[in-house]
Amino acid sequence: MPDEHNAAVMRVKERFEREVRERLAERENRRSRNRGQRYIRRELQVLFTGTEDAALRERINTMERPFGGPLISAVERRLNQLQRRSDKGDELLRELEGLYSRYRMYEMPSHRAAARGEDDTPRIICSEALS
Repeated sequence: MPDEHNAAVMRVKERFEREVRERLAERENRRSRNRGQRYIRRELQVLFTGTEDAALRERINTMERPFGGPLISAVERRLNQLQRRSDKGDELLRELEGLYSRYRMYEMPSHRAAARGEDDTPRIICSEALS
């Protein structure tokens, strides 16, 4: 093998990792949220910054992720209703927890994979036995 082979492989790997990070960030920023989802996110952030209670902050963090991604239409409709009613604070959090349980959002495939720390990013696997 050429003397610079390992260095070349590492440069390609670093470039690949940088591109993956950029694409993941772009995908996260491009994810479209409907009106209800934007409202929920905004209100949860207000609730989070307005409390020092660690247990309440944990409840808020638990609700933020599942309601930020793709949702079934029944949940989207309910979020839009909550936005129209201007639910806020603990009342809003209780409603979200009810939806989370009722629609078993903890069982959604994307949430299970995220809980296990998995993602759909390709991996490069190299072997030392290239000869």
